[in-house]
Amino acid sequence: MRRNLVPGKIGIDFLDGYIFSEMNDLLMSEGMDASGLYRYYTMRLDGRLGGILEYEHDLANYVIEHCQGRRIVEIGAGLGELPIILALNGMKSAGVEFNEGRQRAGRRVRERAVNCFPEVGEHYEFIAGGYPEALVDTAWTGPDVTLLFTNVIASWDRARTEAIDAFFPQVGEVILELRMFGVLRDEEAARQQLFDEIARYAKSAERLPELSPAMHFARFTF
Repeated sequence: MRRNLVPGKIGIDFLDGYIFSEMNDLLMSEGMDASGLYRYYTMRLDGRLGGILEYEHDLANYVIEHCQGRRIVEIGAGLGELPIILALNGMKSAGVEFNEGRQRAGRRVRERAVNCFPEVGEHYEFIAGGYPEALVDTAWTGPDVTLLFTNVIASWDRARTEAIDAFFPQVGEVILELRMFGVLRDEEAARQQLFDEIARYAKSAERLPELSPAMHFARFTF
């Protein structure tokens, strides 16, 4: 059984059910495309996979334990599940989302969460736009900021990937999933190549094989 992420805070099981219910309400009231859920979230609903996936739970636990005092920004936040978890556990968080449909859904989920949990409004900011442009000249840069990349398969070309990577030194650290960063990397050699490329200009780099089963997270400091 999942336990509270932080003693005395809202339990992960409750959040899982709450976010699943919000997703289902959006689907029933607006449909798959109009709601911004699209096929990805609709499949999660159809498969009853819950509002919070296992790797999101694992990553939230890791961030809460290892990133206290830092401000957390998830890139490609979707509905904002992870930033909401962090906000409800006392962390300053933001979610950046490029897709306009997902932006509508993300705002709706945030608004509904604020109605139930006012502290979400104090701790979590939803940012509409693409990375890195959406963070330029905002408060969400600096040495106390951690960027999170979980599932951001977007078929970036080389120039786009280089622009995205070039922004990393504007923050203190980056935690990313090597397999699903920009393009899908099913081969270990491709994941290691990405890790090595970023590690060359990072102050420190480590792979995090124990963070979540079947995932390929790495952490870089700048």
